[in-house]
Amino acid sequence: MIPFFRKRTLEPDFPPELLTEDGPLGRRGETLACWFLTCREHLTLQARNAVVRLSPTNRRIAGELDLILRDERRGELVFVEVRTRDAVSERFGTPADSVDRAKRVRVCHAARMWMKQNAVPDTQPVRFDVISIVWPPGCPPELEHWPRAFGWTK
Repeated sequence: MIPFFRKRTLEPDFPPELLTEDGPLGRRGETLACWFLTCREHLTLQARNAVVRLSPTNRRIAGELDLILRDERRGELVFVEVRTRDAVSERFGTPADSVDRAKRVRVCHAARMWMKQNAVPDTQPVRFDVISIVWPPGCPPELEHWPRAFGWTK
């Protein structure tokens, strides 16, 4: 379990078009999280599904970042890991439980590389959020948002 400092469980009035979208569950969850963060939290989207390569000439992928946003009020760059499942189970826990130390290390590594490749200075304030969505078939989704879920992890 991640030692989250603040958790907010929300069931906002999602736009109906987001709830009827077709496609893989993970993609639908990212769309829902993006809507929530831009429309409800007033963050500015910088990138979605950003693929980070080892170098501009290298085809190998170093990582993938679900959502990158900017919080203009706080001057922070926000990297968001979105986890979506159709149920919570005793065996696998909540979607947020899958953001273990290894995943946090991979997200931080990809974030560092993305910042370097996009000429973002090292002094830029950064935060890492986690959005957990449980979306059972035929039911409305339940969204949990953990701002500042973890810091830079090595």
